Amino acid sequence: AQAIAVPCDLVKVRMMGDGRLVAAGKLDKPRYTGLVHAFQTIYRAEGWRGMYAGCGPAIQRAALVNLGELTTYDTAKGYFVTVLGDNIGCHLCSAVCSGFFAALCSTPADVAKSRIMNQARQADGSLMYSGTLDCWVKTVRSEGFLAL
Repeated sequence: AQAIAVPCDLVKVRMMGDGRLVAAGKLDKPRYTGLVHAFQTIYRAEGWRGMYAGCGPAIQRAALVNLGELTTYDTAKGYFVTVLGDNIGCHLCSAVCSGFFAALCSTPADVAKSRIMNQARQADGSLMYSGTLDCWVKTVRSEGFLAL
């Protein structure tokens, strides 16, 4: 699934980043005219490797979402069954709890994924972030822990 999802996610992240840069006046117009143009432009400029920028953090994020959901749902349901009974309310409350913890667990990886996918090569050809851990360290140092 990640083989298809990562390139699509990369295009989405870059197109959204362009929208923010245009709105902030830091970019005159978006780099891409649409979905197909974005895929073509990224592939021509960066090759297959570029299409999978941020693959590691994307997989980490998916694992952390599952961790948050799977570990929380049954525990929450065990509690809500005693309070509400085994009904739709119990399942809804359990799902809300598991969704909250899934988001809480996956947000740091999501931040790294988006930043790694959005980074551009510097003048010397290097990248700002070498991986997830490097991204987290640099983000915390420059913006504080809550940026994650």
